[in-house]
Amino acid sequence: MKSIDKLAICVVGYPDSGKSETWYSLFGTKVKRGKYERELCVFEDPTSSKKEYANVFLINGSPQESGEIINDMIPITHPQIILCSLQYIEGKAYAEGLFDSVKWLENSGYDLFVLWLNPGYNNDFPYLDNLGLFSRIQKNDNNLIGRRNGNHNPENRAEEIRNFIYGWSKPRGLTF
Repeated sequence: MKSIDKLAICVVGYPDSGKSETWYSLFGTKVKRGKYERELCVFEDPTSSKKEYANVFLINGSPQESGEIINDMIPITHPQIILCSLQYIEGKAYAEGLFDSVKWLENSGYDLFVLWLNPGYNNDFPYLDNLGLFSRIQKNDNNLIGRRNGNHNPENRAEEIRNFIYGWSKPRGLTF
């Protein structure tokens, strides 16, 4: 049993599938990977000025793109919530990096909420999971996977992520 609940929200897709656009919509501005956690508004009451936030650590730009190892991309001690882009590219080197990232997150105690952008923004049709990534992720009962169309408005994905983080973090006392 894990001592502290941890969540990793991963947006997975081909290059230029809409991963970064998802994060831009979530934060309301262009964002890059940081060195520290940042505050994310996860709840806003439309009838008042009440807002609630959660601290998140963002990896925008996948480990596969940068050629880095995911644990080297996180300079702080295991944040409770990680937002992470993961590149889905067939080919041994990229696939190993993708699987290594997922394995590290799970071995570090993170439950995964994965949005698979399929088709991606630059794709006309959905593609098959020839890597077997999603059957592997589904082996952990705490992981959730959803396929979303990268051609659709990223605001919808951002709102889904925001609501998920709020629902996950509020009962754990992580909102402020």
